[in-house]
Amino acid sequence: MLKIFDLKKRNNRFNLVLTGVILFIVIWRFYGISIFHQGLSANELNLLGQAEDLAKNWGIQGKEITYSLYLYGLAFFGKLVSFNIIFLRSVQASLSIVTIIFFYFFTRNWFNRRVALFATLFLSANAFYLALSRNIEPIILVPLFVILIVYLYTLAFKKEGFLMFVASGIVSGLALYADIIFFVLPLVFVMTFYYFYRKDEKFMEKFRNKILLSLLCFIIVAIPYLYFLPQTAGEIIKTYNPGSVGGLFLSMGTLISSLLYHSPINRLYYIGTQPLLSPFIAVTFLCGLVYAFFHIERRKYYFLVLTFVALLFLVSLGWNEAPRNYLTLFPVIFIFSATIFEYILSTWFKTFPFNRMARFLFTFILSFFIFLTIYYNYQKYFEAWSNNKEVQQIYSHQFTDLHK
Repeated sequence: MLKIFDLKKRNNRFNLVLTGVILFIVIWRFYGISIFHQGLSANELNLLGQAEDLAKNWGIQGKEITYSLYLYGLAFFGKLVSFNIIFLRSVQASLSIVTIIFFYFFTRNWFNRRVALFATLFLSANAFYLALSRNIEPIILVPLFVILIVYLYTLAFKKEGFLMFVASGIVSGLALYADIIFFVLPLVFVMTFYYFYRKDEKFMEKFRNKILLSLLCFIIVAIPYLYFLPQTAGEIIKTYNPGSVGGLFLSMGTLISSLLYHSPINRLYYIGTQPLLSPFIAVTFLCGLVYAFFHIERRKYYFLVLTFVALLFLVSLGWNEAPRNYLTLFPVIFIFSATIFEYILSTWFKTFPFNRMARFLFTFILSFFIFLTIYYNYQKYFEAWSNNKEVQQIYSHQFTDLHK
């Protein structure tokens, strides 16, 4: 047992850091979760009203099918605990923890464990994601399903097992009931499969039957969704209709500006007009994006850039749902950031393989920037946002207001 704590071994040092990051993720999600006590925003109150009605007859309406998975979960847990708000916020926080865990395993599978560690830490610390992680809000399922789908298909192609392809198809079908974006997101996967097919036709031919099996599972799970599709088609068209090409580019510019420079005021999740990304993450994200473009011939960077561009396009189309949909881009953004961060760290260590002082000094500097990033997000959420009187007024509704 003592060998586990031998910090001279690289694996043990990494595992110790990983344990610290996991503890940080859990504490960061549950610390001060009763910040508004039983207070709710108008959006949350509306969702709880739908969940309460659903808990009485368990019959979903057609227009609610695009986020019915969340509503059913909210109705189940709400009825279980008499709609205790703190418990429901804890469930929301737990969903984000599960998302972060899968995010770590996916990133480690595609890149390496150091990139996965940095990306996981950056994602979990972000104040905007933290706010959505403790808010009764269906968007929390979007990054979870995006990561799950990609991760399961990755394992399916690597392990070549039928069960993985079945699981991938089922999860892809369930994603339709998580958010409206999953109606158009399959285009990204079609483009990805086409790329892999052009790169290696024999490889894709090898999996033809398994891909068809996965597609069959997807269609079976999607049957209720397809049944209600005529009723939701208008909503889908309205959501992903920017009005004009100029409108699309305008919303895309607003999105990029919100991430890097100037965000629109939205006191539901933050205050002020500061960007949704901290300065350090914004710089490393841009550097990582440029680095990926210069290495786009490598499969993992091609897929990363393709996913980012596709999601950027889709979120910009659905501009009227902003800014909560910005969360869809976060996993990819933080992978870009972690990629360049790990590249700089590795290059420095290779340059000074025996100079302990140089290695220590550089590690200290990067650790200091990480600390500043975490502190920046702490101030943004726990101090500026949660202590703001206007925000507290927004979250002043009570569940009993539904029955007045």
